[in-house]
Amino acid sequence: MGMTPESLSRAFGTLKAYGVEVYGANVTLSNVANLTTLAKPTAFIDNPTI
Repeated sequence: MGMTPESLSRAFGTLKAYGVEVYGANVTLSNVANLTTLAKPTAFIDNPTI
């Protein structure tokens, strides 16, 4: 990802409030609705049906 380990750790720490849990190489998304709110997807860019 082009990040230092410290920056990646801080980023995952911030995402913990949105339901992202990291255990070693495993990442669990326990609250996809909160994560979606954070990401603010738009149909024009993120439309999965295209």
